[in-house]
Amino acid sequence: MGRGEEGNSSNRAELGATCLELEDVKRKQDNKPMIVLSDSSCFLTSSQKWVGEGKSPSMHGNPDADIMRDMVQLLSERIEQGLLTIFMIAFITIKSSLVPLIEGLCAQI
Repeated sequence: MGRGEEGNSSNRAELGATCLELEDVKRKQDNKPMIVLSDSSCFLTSSQKWVGEGKSPSMHGNPDADIMRDMVQLLSERIEQGLLTIFMIAFITIKSSLVPLIEGLCAQI
């Protein structure tokens, strides 16, 4: 996920982490709603290009096209299955004591 030969974007780690989580959820066959929290507005902006019908952004020249391609494919599969996936920006530090509360909220979605 570094900045070597595979790409030089500062967004690469965020995209990679999300892609790995989507792969893990798919492998576990977890059909629960998924909320991706990120503190990177760049991540959300680059991901948002792929949301909605009729959009056709290009990956040409994108240093993270390899990860974006995989992430878009995994998200498309979730959409086809009717699984909710939400990307949100979070400018707060989540304390470990709040994790059960957040998990409970996600379970209610």
